[in-house]
Formats: sequence, C-alpha cells, structure tokens
Amino acid sequence: MNQSSYPDYTHLLRQFMQGVGVSSFRQLSRISGISERQLKRLRQGLVLQMRVGELQKLSEALQVPVSQLLTTFSVGEITSHDEELAALRQEYQRLQQQLEKQREKLEQEFQLSSLQVLESWLLQWPTAAAAAQNNPQLPAQRLLPLVKPVEQLLEKWGLEVIASVGEEVPYHPQWHQLMEGTAEPGESVKVRYVGWAGLIEKFISISNTLTHSRFHALTSFPQLPASERPRVPASSSSPAPSPLLYHP
Repeated sequence: MNQSSYPDYTHLLRQFMQGVGVSSFRQLSRISGISERQLKRLRQGLVLQMRVGELQKLSEALQVPVSQLLTTFSVGEITSHDEELAALRQEYQRLQQQLEKQREKLEQEFQLSSLQVLESWLLQWPTAAAAAQNNPQLPAQRLLPLVKPVEQLLEKWGLEVIASVGEEVPYHPQWHQLMEGTAEPGESVKVRYVGWAGLIEKFISISNTLTHSRFHALTSFPQLPASERPRVPASSSSPAPSPLLYHP
C-alpha cells in the first residue's frame, strides 16, 4: 500500500495530545517510550499492527483507554474487515445455492436414469400382477423375466447378490445370521435369504447426500428383532436341524 493510500489520523492524535499538554510527536515519543515511527503507524490507522505493550504505554501517556485507541485509529481497518466479511458471506451464500442446485440436478439425473432402466418393468408389471391375481394357476416362472430390469438396475448400482437361495454354505458368524437353530463355524447351513455385496458401501455413499435420519431408516431394517424377522420352515430335504440364515 502506498503512503498516500493510508488514512490520516494525525488530527485525532493531536486532539489526544492537547488533552494532556503534549505539543509535538517527539515529546509524545519521549513521554510514552514509543518511537516516532510507531506513532506514524498510529496516525496511518495501523493501530492493529502495534504491539499490546506499546498501546498500553501510549494509553498511559495520553490518559485514554486502550479500547478507545483501537476504536479511534482503526476505523479504516474495521470498515475493510466488515467489507471483506460481507463479501465472504455473499460468496458463501452463492456457493450454497450452487450446491443445492447441483444436488437437485443430480437427484433428477438419478431418477431419470433409474426410470429409463425400469421403464419396461413399470409398463408390464401391473398387467402381470393383475393376471396373477385373476389366475392363481398362472406359473410364477412366467413372471421372472419381468424382474430383469430391476436386476439390471441393481447391477448398475454395483450390487451383487451373495450366494443363492437354497445353496448350502459353510457357516461363518461374520457373514451369516441364523434364522433358527444353532450352528458351529464351518458347519453346513442352507441359505434362505440372500444378501448383497456392496450394499453397506452404497449406504455409506448415500449418507453423504441424505440426512442422518433417512440413512438410519435405510440401514436399520437388517437389525429387526428375531421375532419380527421372516421365518421359513425347513424343507423335508433339509438336514435336521437345518439353521436358516441370510447374508446381512
């Protein structure tokens, strides 16, 4: 900053000096123990760059509180800081609005891409469901192709089914949850409800954009009490006892 660009508070300092009978800056420097160079900084409105000890000495020499010196000789800096703060607030609001628009755009793109994958299912599933209700003898196998778009969407999201229903696997407490009965690690058990690889990672990713309450609602369903979890009777071909499990 050029010398000419500094504010000039010389007249304000002279008013304080007159109040205590000091006629020159040299005399004030001698009385206060502050160099004339520091006094010049004060006259330029740079009081915030002075040391606390210097301000205390000047306060005693001029018989005015330090707070008054700060208020009087930093008006320009305070104004500058206020302007900077206002600019920062305005920029923050602009960025906040921009992020909100981006969030809405991403949500719309997500909905659009999902609907494009599910379009055929949305058109055909209600008709198939109505046909199944009107004809209980309709083979369920005919409905399986209609679920393909849903499977494609899950695959697009990076979710992969773990094991398959009816498959017998070695029991692993970390990956399997018994539905009934008991089993030791490594014992053969039959899968009744499958899980999905990548599901937890997907929840964590979603949580970055959703509220905590929505995330909790999404992730709490695998933790249902045992009494509320679906229980499927073991088939006659299952070993006795045959623990029922699913991959969480």
